Amino acid sequence: MPVSARRLESGTVWVDVAEVGGGGRVVVYARVSSHDQRADLDRQVARLTEWATANGHEVGEVVCEVGSGL
Repeated sequence: MPVSARRLESGTVWVDVAEVGGGGRVVVYARVSSHDQRADLDRQVARLTEWATANGHEVGEVVCEVGSGL
């Protein structure tokens, strides 16, 4: 099901949650720019997973990246 989305200047893809609705499978994507931020990556995954579950979504996959945006 296609939904409207837009890419922010930062590269983030913004999807309107109201249009997507609850109850589907989602992919959690978390990213940090260095290995020193590994704890931040773990916190991002935990917060995103908690949000998805609380809003009726099933987390189908977790994708993590460590790397500079340059």
